[in-house]
Amino acid sequence: MNTMPKCNCHICKSSDVTMMEVYKEFSRVTSDCKPWKNSGCLVVCNQCHAVQKCVDETFLKEVEEIYGDYDAYYQSGGKEQVVFNEGNQAVKVRSLSILEAVEKKISMAANGRFLDIGCANGNMLETVSMVFPGWELFGFDLDEKNKVSIESIKNVKHYYSRKISHIKGTYDFISMVHVLEHIPDPENYLAKVRKLLCPEGRLIIELPNIMENPFDLLIADHCTHFTEERIVGLLKRAGFKVVFSDSKSIPKELTLVAKFCDTESVGEEIVQGKNILTYINQCMNWLKDIKNKMERIGKNGDIGIFGAGIASAWLISEFKEMIAFCVDEDKDKVGRIYCGIPVLHPENVYEKTVFVPMPFQGSKKIADRLSGQNGCRYIGTSNPGDINLD
Repeated sequence: MNTMPKCNCHICKSSDVTMMEVYKEFSRVTSDCKPWKNSGCLVVCNQCHAVQKCVDETFLKEVEEIYGDYDAYYQSGGKEQVVFNEGNQAVKVRSLSILEAVEKKISMAANGRFLDIGCANGNMLETVSMVFPGWELFGFDLDEKNKVSIESIKNVKHYYSRKISHIKGTYDFISMVHVLEHIPDPENYLAKVRKLLCPEGRLIIELPNIMENPFDLLIADHCTHFTEERIVGLLKRAGFKVVFSDSKSIPKELTLVAKFCDTESVGEEIVQGKNILTYINQCMNWLKDIKNKMERIGKNGDIGIFGAGIASAWLISEFKEMIAFCVDEDKDKVGRIYCGIPVLHPENVYEKTVFVPMPFQGSKKIADRLSGQNGCRYIGTSNPGDINLD
């Protein structure tokens, strides 16, 4: 690791950052689950402990290229990802899980104005329309390719695009589902969002949780990799107070609800001296060990990878010649071709070896549950800091 003073933290603006040199060795993926080139730049701020990409000209050009060919949920035919329970059974779509988690803490009125920032193909708006039919709905995204379909959703009144400054009016609820991790200047962006929120309104934020999902580091177009402490502090700097934070409703993700905080607190932030460098180093070693393990178990080829998401896209880009198929229990993904490889249900896989590239205990649970089915062997991963592959 070397200090790289020319890369300023995009949270606190400090130039005191540490570059993770080994990161350049990894292939990366896009947030819509497609293989991407290596040579990325990952840094950790030594002042505010934010884990982030170096947002330079190269990064911005890559992001522009990625978004020019973006296709959300293509591996499931455009259908929103589902949340699985402890037995890995599909329970409900993510947007419904988010709304249910929010409603347990905050009672939503029978009517109001709801804005979804980064609405993509409209999954959150469709869910709100179904669960809260009295609400007026509005969407915003960077382009207009989904404008017609978004405005066809029941109760959607208008679709805004291009710049957040184009959005008119104020809103009782604003949602940002997997948006903030893409923003190069998140504090400034949140300040703009704050102006769109009614005084008694609420902001819903959904983010990857880097403390539970090291694979998020491999996503080329994610600027910031948030911990709970880091996002809570950032929201306070932008004039918000977190009402509640939940890391259980959606595995590997953080669900937060925030409201206005008093003006005297705006901009203040207490940064605890927690050094996250040790953890990120463990993550880098863990990812390297996954590559080494994959080489060992896949040396004869004809093996499978569990899942059709970020982790499997990464391993396919690293070891495509070894991987013959993907295995998934999401019925919307089964039978499709993912990254050039067929996706099969576990019931249709016989006497094969399948690697389960998932974080920590989740991988072990799936491997233990499926090993032996149809004579197959499922191999799980290990925990960062406690790696024992053999």
